[in-house]
Amino acid sequence: MPLSFLRPALLSAVMAVAFLGGCATSSVPDHSPKPPLKRVAVLPVLPPGQLSTENRNLMVGWGVAWLDNRYKSSVFAEKMSEMSATSGRKLTTALMEQLSKQGFAPELAESPPAPPDDPGHVDYARLATPLPVLHVTIQDMGMYSSKLSLYYLPRINVWAGLMKPKSEDDLFSEDFYYGADARGEKYWSLPSDAKYRYATFEALMARPDEVVEGFDRGIQALAERIAEQLRQRFDPTDASPVAGAASAAR
Repeated sequence: MPLSFLRPALLSAVMAVAFLGGCATSSVPDHSPKPPLKRVAVLPVLPPGQLSTENRNLMVGWGVAWLDNRYKSSVFAEKMSEMSATSGRKLTTALMEQLSKQGFAPELAESPPAPPDDPGHVDYARLATPLPVLHVTIQDMGMYSSKLSLYYLPRINVWAGLMKPKSEDDLFSEDFYYGADARGEKYWSLPSDAKYRYATFEALMARPDEVVEGFDRGIQALAERIAEQLRQRFDPTDASPVAGAASAAR
């Protein structure tokens, strides 16, 4: 039989075996055990400071847009001062509730005094708790309209880190985005409801209670997503110390 006939047949057979082998490999579920984690120390979430607004879709020069956004942010911050002051406490409460729902045993921890020039700094080595520490910070909070958007949308961006006891090393570190910076169906992305979008600055300022409601919805959604992600990566049904916790506590 000529080689020219054998080559295509042999190639087809090799490709079929490789395809079946690849399918068999990809269908095998990952049964690797999750690290145990039951008790979690939760640091109180600090408020973000003044809330802001920004419209990147203004059809004016850069300098005029900057002045316009600065003025409107000042007006918005004054209107939302109570929301700003209570947002950290609201997120802390929501985290405690959602962690409990996922089977964890959260405990509120006290953070040592931070330097005056860096109030958000946490010296994990000085924390009294022997438990892994959940530290969540609000990185950005306000109303935002991007260049590609016709609406102001709520924006709450947070970082969540689960730190080893007495250590700067993390067991979990993720950023989560609610509203304006959400993108698709990723686990870190939480789109806001269309109810909380506004075509103009005047429209959102005319509905302050609704704007606050949108932020509250975001705070709840972020706490729920953070707790869900911890549950996916750790096993709260096993009361054994999480990896690194036992040695750090001694």
